[in-house]
Amino acid sequence: MCYPYPRFVHKIIDTTNLIYELINMKLWYNPELKEKAKVLRSNSTLAEVLFWNQLRDKKLGYDFHRQKPIDYYIVDFYCPKLNLIIEIDDSDYKD
Repeated sequence: MCYPYPRFVHKIIDTTNLIYELINMKLWYNPELKEKAKVLRSNSTLAEVLFWNQLRDKKLGYDFHRQKPIDYYIVDFYCPKLNLIIEIDDSDYKD
């Protein structure tokens, strides 16, 4: 097969398309976890509260959500514009 560009260029283009798809993918909201997320919000660890105080009210210029149900998980913090998930690992956390 004859390529108009070297083969490695096609691999770069394919990788770019994959990265574009990952960046623009939509995350699935799981309504079954809504109540559990409310409980987690009311029982936050000290580390989560301190971090949330820095994120809330768009202090960093972005809207963040706290204890957001996504797929089968509840993530600590989520920024939809950046498609960013932040998890806080705290020694106070108990399963």
